[in-house]
Amino acid sequence: MNYIIYGTSRYFIEEEIKKIASNEKNKFYMNDIPLEEILNEIRYKSVFEENKSIIIYSADKCFKQSAKDEINGFDEFKKYVSNNKSQPLILVLNKKVNERIKVNKELLSLFKIISTPMVTKSSEFVFEINKICNENGIAFTNAALYLLAEKCSNDIDLAVNELHKIKNIGNKSIFNENDVELYISNYNLNNFFGFKDAVINKNFKKARKLLIDLESSKANIISIVISLEKEYEMIYNIKALSKRGYTNEKISATLNNMHPYRVKILKEVASKYTFEKLESIILYLCNLNYKLVTDDNLGYGEIKKFLIELI
Repeated sequence: MNYIIYGTSRYFIEEEIKKIASNEKNKFYMNDIPLEEILNEIRYKSVFEENKSIIIYSADKCFKQSAKDEINGFDEFKKYVSNNKSQPLILVLNKKVNERIKVNKELLSLFKIISTPMVTKSSEFVFEINKICNENGIAFTNAALYLLAEKCSNDIDLAVNELHKIKNIGNKSIFNENDVELYISNYNLNNFFGFKDAVINKNFKKARKLLIDLESSKANIISIVISLEKEYEMIYNIKALSKRGYTNEKISATLNNMHPYRVKILKEVASKYTFEKLESIILYLCNLNYKLVTDDNLGYGEIKKFLIELI
């Protein structure tokens, strides 16, 4: 069975994958890898690991952006999808496919489409996070949820990590604004965004100073790592699209209407990195996030190590 999952929130995407895929999965990250190479890997693994689900992240490039686009392996991929009747194949896409292109529409017809919530407003954030809270046995007052939205900048992935933290604080039946103020990290702090900007621009002297301030204010380390990981993924995507000749305006439209000025800034940042370096950074941060979640003894020293690795 073939599935397409649309979304930008890792939490929502992974929750949908859990409903479809077995515990054993083969994961592929397209990024700048040609479809032909992905297809060869899928075929090989399908022969020897037919019970494993196949997940392709950043799979937008499996489809054509315009009728003139040439995608090597497109026809073979469509043939594979047509013949795939049992092994779960999941494509994770950030944005809707252009169905006005005939071959895209034909390929889409072979998939079951799943759209995850797109959260941009505080009201949308409160609605979705309240459902997540109910599923996890956590309760907040309505005012506390809106304060959570403000402190997490309406980012579901950041909020979910904060929920795991606050859930273990005590046996409270409902959390209020004071609890959110006391226990939830504030992602609107200037130091937080200043640190992120200093890191991606390789201003290590400033980054180290701001990291000291963040540690003193007890900002949540996991949230810092997640935010850095997302930023580097965005830089990678902008660099890849720029390499394909996309203008800033087209990049903005492709990346969920990101503000053109931010595209311009991150495009300049991307020029400081190679694709290989960005891939290694993203992998490092993914692994670091996993280590921090599974080991309570790790702390800010891990981010200091990351800065050393980055130099």
